[in-house]
Amino acid sequence: MLENLQRLTTGEHITAVLPDLATFCLKITFVTEENEYTNFYEGITFRMINTDIKTIGELKKIGYKSKPIKDELRDNLIKFLKENKNPFEGIIGFEDTVIPDLQTAILSRHDILFLGLRGQAKTKIARLMINLLDEYIPTVDGSELNDDPFNPLSVIAKEIIKREGDNTKISLIHRSERYTEKLATPDVSVADLIGDVDPIKAAALKLPYSDERVIHF
Repeated sequence: MLENLQRLTTGEHITAVLPDLATFCLKITFVTEENEYTNFYEGITFRMINTDIKTIGELKKIGYKSKPIKDELRDNLIKFLKENKNPFEGIIGFEDTVIPDLQTAILSRHDILFLGLRGQAKTKIARLMINLLDEYIPTVDGSELNDDPFNPLSVIAKEIIKREGDNTKISLIHRSERYTEKLATPDVSVADLIGDVDPIKAAALKLPYSDERVIHF
């Protein structure tokens, strides 16, 4: 996974970790004690979802619980610190400044914004934060926001769960799919990052702008 990240195009990007805004796709993790694995950092054990689980009903049987991303980052960072491991390998010169402050922010469940001149490892640090996510999380299969099976946000996911109940299928999202970058331009807005009302969709469906079904994510 790290090799794939290193092949990403570098350049000027808006690189911000905004857990509050991103909870619609990053909210959940698998917390069953029985399924664990050791990742590429020797000695660090992350929780892992059993890939044989295919439905919400099966999640219920094993006692699945949702987990906010801030708690997920915090819990996994604590595991790194207990093992005296560095989740930000390859970052040189910030051992006594940026990295401790970043760790404090994660442990405190703060929102994080990286500011600095070009070439100061902002993007690389943000990409390395992926290592603090669990490898896979379950989502409602076919949902447009990778919805939490037990706390869906999108209309599509709510309708699927209402129709299928415990037979609702789930899909697994890898940690690398939960991170994205947006090229920095002066006209970038919140709507570009999250979504906005689609007038064409509203007209086609004959719905008012207040209806959540007209939002294009």
